[in-house]
Amino acid sequence: MKKIILLTFCMLLCLAGQGKPVATAATAGSNGASVAPVARPAQQTLSVSEMATVIVTLRDQANLRTIREPQRGARRRQLLQALRGKADTTQAPLRRLLETRRQQGKVGAVTGYWVFNGFTVTATQEVIDELAAHPAVASIAPNTTFFAPATAALQTGVPAEPNVALVNTPALWELGIRGQGIVVANLDTGVDLYHADLANKWRGGANSWFDPYGQHATPADVAGAASGHGTWTMGVMVGGSAGGTAVGMAPDAQWIAAKIFNNQGAATTAGIHAAFQWLLDPDGDPQTDDAPHVVNNSWTFQNPGCNLEFQLDLQALRVAGIVPVFAAGNGGPGSETSYSPANYPEALAVGAINNNNAIYTNSSRGPSACGEAPTIYPELVAPGVNVKTTDLYGLYASRTGTSLAAPHVAGALALLLSAYPNLTADEQTSALFTTIMDLGDSGADTTFGYGRLDILAAYQSLLPTNQPPSVDAGPDQTITLPDAATLNGMVTDDGLPAPPVLTVAWSQVDGPGVVTFADANAAATVATFSTEGVYILRLTASDGLLSSSDEVVVTANPAPPTANVFFVSSDGNGKVGGVSYQDEDILVLNPATGTWSRFFDASRYGITGDIDAFEVLTNGDILLSLDAPATLPGLGAVDDSDIVRIDAASGSFDWYLVGARVGLTTDAEDVDAIALAPDGRLVISTLGKFSVPGPAGATITGDDKDLLVFTGTLGAGSSGYWTLYLKGSAIGLADKNENVWGAWIDPANGALHWSTKGAFSASGTNGPLTGDGNDIAACNPFTPTATCTLARFWDSAAHGFAKTLDGISIGPMPPVVYAADTQADASETAMDADTSGDDSEDEETEQSESLDGTEEDAQQVFLPIINR
Repeated sequence: MKKIILLTFCMLLCLAGQGKPVATAATAGSNGASVAPVARPAQQTLSVSEMATVIVTLRDQANLRTIREPQRGARRRQLLQALRGKADTTQAPLRRLLETRRQQGKVGAVTGYWVFNGFTVTATQEVIDELAAHPAVASIAPNTTFFAPATAALQTGVPAEPNVALVNTPALWELGIRGQGIVVANLDTGVDLYHADLANKWRGGANSWFDPYGQHATPADVAGAASGHGTWTMGVMVGGSAGGTAVGMAPDAQWIAAKIFNNQGAATTAGIHAAFQWLLDPDGDPQTDDAPHVVNNSWTFQNPGCNLEFQLDLQALRVAGIVPVFAAGNGGPGSETSYSPANYPEALAVGAINNNNAIYTNSSRGPSACGEAPTIYPELVAPGVNVKTTDLYGLYASRTGTSLAAPHVAGALALLLSAYPNLTADEQTSALFTTIMDLGDSGADTTFGYGRLDILAAYQSLLPTNQPPSVDAGPDQTITLPDAATLNGMVTDDGLPAPPVLTVAWSQVDGPGVVTFADANAAATVATFSTEGVYILRLTASDGLLSSSDEVVVTANPAPPTANVFFVSSDGNGKVGGVSYQDEDILVLNPATGTWSRFFDASRYGITGDIDAFEVLTNGDILLSLDAPATLPGLGAVDDSDIVRIDAASGSFDWYLVGARVGLTTDAEDVDAIALAPDGRLVISTLGKFSVPGPAGATITGDDKDLLVFTGTLGAGSSGYWTLYLKGSAIGLADKNENVWGAWIDPANGALHWSTKGAFSASGTNGPLTGDGNDIAACNPFTPTATCTLARFWDSAAHGFAKTLDGISIGPMPPVVYAADTQADASETAMDADTSGDDSEDEETEQSESLDGTEEDAQQVFLPIINR
């Protein structure tokens, strides 16, 4: 059988007893886990087969300090992710243990929680002791049962609605602030759904009512002798004026409720944990923003003292922006009568006064017993004597106690959040405390706390005063013409006066030429300059009443002369300009100086085979394809139909095109040349005949004299189709030696430049053009099928490079050095007076020199050096 551990509970409408908490030493498991003393007597009476239900709290709890999202909905989603993630990852080992014990007949029900990282378990004494000894367990407490009392005595003879006016609520109503857009909740005995002042304010749906005991599918207020208590507190928060007077603080707010007391007026700690968890995510979907904005709790443990059973739950609520408002308790007039959970640092404890600002005799007094700093208790007071509110059966009643004072504060927070919905929990309570009406002794005291609620003053404290816009024109800049200056101005404003009329404008203060702004009325814009010089630009912002400005200095340097360099690779090894190379290297010629250098030493990057196609990008990245399958470091197996990209910054390889995914599947479809079209699309030639997928299911065929252009997705997941970019026969390329081995397309005008395997004879509008494998020819203006003007663009042999050009690329020298040529010997780096014979040396000697020069180099991979 299962034994239930009982602890008497008192609702706050009755006069609580004055007894002090009984101090007893907690017991502990062998791992130091705390086992609550109230649970031990029940555990000690269990027979071998009997079970008791306990609350197990784990040591590892979510770090809520990392939740910093400013927007309420995003903050709650981040919180739920952290709470659920912690529970999912840390509870699994214990769940497996409990499942084993369940199969042994030693465990009944197990319910996990994420609002705090723990669970309830019904188990034998043996399992409870085993859990207490587990290193992951922080504490074990009984699943205490609370009992709600009969209703409080009725006090008569005092006007019903002045309590609402006393805290200046009507002043906010006159401003149109009545709680619209806000959802309030209570944890109580339930709510009478059919009361005229409450029925149409229930949010409705399965996510608006929670009964952990499963006794009511829709809102009801049935709790034995305490029935009606939740209806009273909800009426103070959102009640209307159906009875002829306005009884609620936020009449346009909606409500939801958790019925923590069952039909017999009893509540369990497990049920309350479940209710707090439900508040954070009523529909179980973290993506829907359906949590309430504030929750009222007009209940406590029976006796004064500190019991931290629900502290983790309240911490989670506050991080979500939900202030847990608690009645301070009816334990007065004696001191040290603070109750948990109201005396937690995370709770907002509310004492009760009458409508003349006099303290309610039985309102609990401080200081707090739970270590708040300072230990002020209660924290504030609100009307709680003869408060007219909604009652069962559509009636109204006049009730007294801190139970009625607390929902005044919860309703006040609903009004604040209606005006400022993204206030954090700390911002909400700060607004209340800094504007409070001091009562009793000067300053905070243990009777009135910081003072009486004044919701109008709290609202006014949040009203901003108009400030001039904040303007930042951005950092000073230096550009080189013809580049434009990107102006990243920043303007922020407080939105006042309302409605906002913020304007921004850029202007030229000084400078030798004319400045043109792309959008002079945008803080972030682009400026161009007619001539070189130093310019001062001003950004001004105005809200219609106040203005401010900031300036930025832009230095425009003259445009430098531009010159392209030639990147080439060969079909063999050799030496040019004093630089030895192999067929996997890429050389570069600076035509302005006539200097050759090795741009890319492939052996240093794990490439040992020939690079037979490449393209050098402006940032120094290289697109390349090999003449045979190989394995590249960090990438793996690469086919000769693939194109990879080497990153200039890291020296690592990545996929650019996976040939087999886009129809390049035969040996003849080896990529033999790489170029980029002016629109950025990939252009290639192949080793031989090709048959590849075209648009709309077509098949594109051709041979090694043609060029293909690719449209689609690049990278490891390459997909797309091909179209002809050049039909080689259109310019007379037909012989087998006229296989296109290299290609480059001028991004400025689209002119096509190519080299061939051997001698070629092409035909253009200006007549025939012949050449050999050392030449780069140009076709301009370029059209894929028509002839064009042909010209010999460059003869590599004239610059000492006698090998056949196996790959070409032309462009400015990028800010990267791949080859680390500073390690070459002096004979290689010195310019020969006569370089024309470099590539005519004996092939065996060339191979020997090249191999000797790379044997040591192959021992390690060098990262590129970025020149900035």
